[in-house]
Amino acid sequence: MLAEFVAAVTFMDSMGLGSMVSAYKSAAEKGGALKLVKPNNVVKLLLEVSGLNKILEAYGDEDTAVASFPG
Repeated sequence: MLAEFVAAVTFMDSMGLGSMVSAYKSAAEKGGALKLVKPNNVVKLLLEVSGLNKILEAYGDEDTAVASFPG
């Protein structure tokens, strides 16, 4: 299980998005998941435009993100 804090991200290009997809795939292959914590408007917009908001779950705080993991 991996919760990634993205609140301080002020810029992200395709390499950054690719890194998140790689982390998501790696976690999923091991039966885990990647959750984004406190995405700001920059990150939210990139996720929406790229369609990644459909596979990457985002939460407003760490407790909610952690509670969303099964078990």
